[in-house]
Amino acid sequence: VRPKICVSLSILCLDGLLTSQWPDFRGLGHDEAGGFLFSYEQYFGAKEPSKASQKKRDAGEEISADRTRRLFYVTSTRAKNSLAHVIYTSDIAKVKSDLIERKFAKEDEIVVL
Repeated sequence: VRPKICVSLSILCLDGLLTSQWPDFRGLGHDEAGGFLFSYEQYFGAKEPSKASQKKRDAGEEISADRTRRLFYVTSTRAKNSLAHVIYTSDIAKVKSDLIERKFAKEDEIVVL
């Protein structure tokens, strides 16, 4: 199943301490790939956690959105010159507003493809 919408975020990473590993980084978030370890749709609020995930979260256990948060942080702080995250989503508006609200990107840094 192909994703309906793609949001491409392109920002310059300014963290001088953690950006020495890669000169450029391109990340891909694709929930429909069939994996369960990461969920960009959950992390950015486009999809609610499943009942099982919510039960785990209520019990203080880790869910895919938590792992995705760490993955997003690591990939976002390791780019030296440029950074682009490609996020496939079924809800562009929600992901876009979440990126802006969390100050991960400015409106003009988000490109909808």
